[in-house]
Parts: sequence; structure tokens; C-alpha cells
Amino acid sequence: MMTIRWPATYTTGGHCRSRSEGSQLKNRPAAHSLDQLWQLLLELIEVIRMETAVLCEVRRGLRDSERTVAITNFHGRKEFLRIEASYLRQEGEQTYLPVGFIYEHPASGSILIELPLEADSGARRMFVPEKNVLMRDCVTA
Repeated sequence: MMTIRWPATYTTGGHCRSRSEGSQLKNRPAAHSLDQLWQLLLELIEVIRMETAVLCEVRRGLRDSERTVAITNFHGRKEFLRIEASYLRQEGEQTYLPVGFIYEHPASGSILIELPLEADSGARRMFVPEKNVLMRDCVTA
């Protein structure tokens, strides 16, 4: 997984400042050169092109076109949500729910995902084991 590191200093209005100066300046990207910005943009596009999906258990829904899915979080607890059957992805014998990728935590081997809908418990985001996440290029040539 790609890690983006901003340089410790950057220029604003001709003045060089450190990230610690002023709260409104902390999260601004460094603009040292056009080549650096272009490289950063290409790396971000590569991440955006990836489709992220999480392994889920599927059960019948309230309607024929609906399914109830269970997603196991990092601690082994399950979150349930109802989703249209056409939204789910099949990879071999396993079913995956497309989700949003938020953050990877390498130390624990988990990934923070954002669910497409609120779970029955009210959760919108959850940490899941990295082994349960499928990431693949969603752009076909």
C-alpha cells in the first residue's frame, strides 16, 4: 500500500513555513516542484482506480432482490446490513461487498473501511482483517 509523506516545509506566498506554523497551514501539500506534484497526482489516481471489497456472509433479504450481509470486524463481531443483491461481487465461491477504503493499519493487519450503507448497529466505518479485503484494479482496458 502506498504511503504519502508531505515534506516538512512548503512555500506559501513566497514565504517558507514549517507544518507546525499555524493550524490552517498544517495539512497543505508541499509545492516544491511541478514534477513532485505530478508524481503525487499519479499515485493518488492509482489508489482511486482500485476497487475495494470486503468478504461477507450472505442471507436472504426482506425482498427477492435484497440480501442481508454480515461483515466480520477486526474483533470478530459481525455487522449486518441490507443491500441490493446486484451490488454484491462474486469471486469464485466467495461474496464480497464493495466498500470505501479509508486507512490501512499495518501494525495490526487491519484496514478501516466505509460501508455503503449504515449497518443495523449504526456503524458507518469499521476495521476489518486485511485478509478479508479484496483490492483490485476496477478500470478495464
